[in-house]
Amino acid sequence: MQTSIDHPVVDGFVETERADWERAVTKHVMQRASAGLRVVCGQARVSLGALEEAAGEVGMDKGEVHSALVLLHATGSVLHYGTDTRRGSNALQGTVFMQPQFIIDTIKYVIREPSGSDVNDEVRALDARIRQNADDAKALDQFLGTEKKHGLGVLTRQLLTHLWRH
Repeated sequence: MQTSIDHPVVDGFVETERADWERAVTKHVMQRASAGLRVVCGQARVSLGALEEAAGEVGMDKGEVHSALVLLHATGSVLHYGTDTRRGSNALQGTVFMQPQFIIDTIKYVIREPSGSDVNDEVRALDARIRQNADDAKALDQFLGTEKKHGLGVLTRQLLTHLWRH
């Protein structure tokens, strides 16, 4: 890791500069953001189109939105794999993860112990929400292998769709 005087350099940013930059961006957003933009930015993940539309309401054009996303992605504040990256599909390119922790939370739900007694309260609560719908409950049981006729660890599209919704 590089250092600048006594401060670590991460991703090309001196940590104190990063903190100053993040405070400045937060202040700017609080001054300019509309209620609609705040709602969009407060979601775990949003469509790129919804973000562009909300940002357009405060005078940002698509180029500015994309430049901001590149910078925010580089600092780890958001995750967005736009057309300038080699990763992902069109669906991924059209999605902005405003809260990167959302990805970690989803992965930790999928990679888990199958028994409800071996997981934490957060995972048990998500299980209960999924089980409110009979089809989703069946997909969860299939994934967890609780039904003898199903294999363990098969992530179905139905269960994945439910996880992305919540």
